[in-house]
Amino acid sequence: MKAPVVQVVLRVGRMHLRRGPRGSAPPDAWPGGRVRCLPMSGVPADLEPTRRAAWDRFARRDALFHADPNTGDEAEFLAAGRRNVARVMEWLGEDAPRGRMLEIGCGPARTAEAFAAFFERVDGVDVSPEMLRRARARPLPPNLVLTATSGADLEPFDDGAFDFVFSHLVFQHIDEEAVVASYLREVARVLAPEGLALLQFDTRPPSRLAAALSALPDPLLPRSRRRHMRRHRRDPARLRALARAAELEPMRERGGAGPEHWFFLRRS
Repeated sequence: MKAPVVQVVLRVGRMHLRRGPRGSAPPDAWPGGRVRCLPMSGVPADLEPTRRAAWDRFARRDALFHADPNTGDEAEFLAAGRRNVARVMEWLGEDAPRGRMLEIGCGPARTAEAFAAFFERVDGVDVSPEMLRRARARPLPPNLVLTATSGADLEPFDDGAFDFVFSHLVFQHIDEEAVVASYLREVARVLAPEGLALLQFDTRPPSRLAAALSALPDPLLPRSRRRHMRRHRRDPARLRALARAAELEPMRERGGAGPEHWFFLRRS
């Protein structure tokens, strides 16, 4: 029996999901997790399809490399995700709520899959439906739900829905501060009153070399430095200010002024 085929059609400001061949199962009936593609909003119409198209293209070419260029084959890629989750759970401690969690920018869902062993339900969101399809090529836990979203907001989710919000290797690829600020406001909205967010940024000082490389056309650059994939460094003081403006209070930090700067945030 042929596997179900999903066709994604992009329209300005909206995404439509068409079901595959006659008789194929709807997305919610597929085993091993579900993929939903929801309307996009919250970012300019010319930005949504550009970012989504780029990450869909990355996923078709080499999803694992573009999610984490520091790992090799799929076995090592997934093992690195499990190690990351074990580290995060150690940071959180035994007293952290283990209800519902959200991962922003889950990509092929390697960490979302690992988190599912610790939380009652895990929601993974990504701007790229193609990345989520790559995730579904593996058998996923039944308490993991995957949703393609706008890449700038968390509109599908209710206020106060999550005990824990997590993001790794995502915000470093967003160049527009307005999009980062939008996400921080949304994190504050969807966090439960006693919930915690753990978000990673690249806060290394500005680099003339990095700025010069970013001015070159993509064909002249290695894959990790091309548009949408390259890292964008942010001033940690500015990030703290954006968090407070979004009504998130920085509680503590790890790995400051570096490529892996983690911010622990609660609703203020």
